Amino acid sequence: MKYKSLLLATLLSIFSVSAFAETVNINKADASAFQYYLKGIGVKKAIKIINYRQANKEFQSIAEIMEVKGIGRGIFTNIKADLSLIEGEISAPNKKTHTKKEKIIKVDIKKEEKLKEIEKSVEVVQEVSKTDSQEKLESEASSRKEEGLNSNKKVNPEIKVELKKLTTPS
Repeated sequence: MKYKSLLLATLLSIFSVSAFAETVNINKADASAFQYYLKGIGVKKAIKIINYRQANKEFQSIAEIMEVKGIGRGIFTNIKADLSLIEGEISAPNKKTHTKKEKIIKVDIKKEEKLKEIEKSVEVVQEVSKTDSQEKLESEASSRKEEGLNSNKKVNPEIKVELKKLTTPS
């Protein structure tokens, strides 16, 4: 029976540690990071760690955290694997931050969609403009051609060339 209890306690401690397996930078972390990532560190102890750090500058070793009142060998043993002097988390994740990022991404996607719609509209307008311009040119060319044919006068050679350009399909 004792072995089963011991085994259960060991398994629970392993799984509980894995839930908080992020490394925390004790020289730069804020109170939220200490509370979020380190098991056994609450608001009061997190504030004490920060106050100690401000009064004594940066921690020189991870074990120095035991000099903070309220952090003894037991807590230190539980958290030492998750502590670092130079790298690691400095703040806990913030739901508001994630929500803002998601909103920004959604807005960017909507802007891109709008931009694509505008580009398509511009293309349609350009096509319509080209068609209108071509129709006007063709109409003008045919009217000039008719004028030239109906007229008994000689047509200027430059006008003939221009008429050919306008009436010849491109």
